[in-house]
Amino acid sequence: MKILVIQEEGETRDKLVQFLEAGGAEVIVSRPTWPGFFFTAKDERPEIAVVDCSEPGPGREVAGYLGETGFTNLIKVLAINVPNDRLERLKERAPKARPVHVDDLEEAIQAIQPEFGAS
Repeated sequence: MKILVIQEEGETRDKLVQFLEAGGAEVIVSRPTWPGFFFTAKDERPEIAVVDCSEPGPGREVAGYLGETGFTNLIKVLAINVPNDRLERLKERAPKARPVHVDDLEEAIQAIQPEFGAS
């Protein structure tokens, strides 16, 4: 299974990638910049995209674009690091994205891909 992580470079992203790889995923990474993340998603065709929606940042817009186009609208989008006061805005901009707390990410992925983490 392929998972696309859309997040700025750094230690937080590195730890997330390690966690996902340990669960058995093939991980592709992209920064949340247009059009790079879109072409990565279109070319790689991941089953899941984990999008960092922390503020300030373009995460809501990224999650929205992934859910809108014919090339990427089948990707399950998990939105992480969504501030509680921004949940409604995420739902408006990216209605197909599912907000997930980082601590619940494994369970959210398993709901989509049950083999994740099974060793």
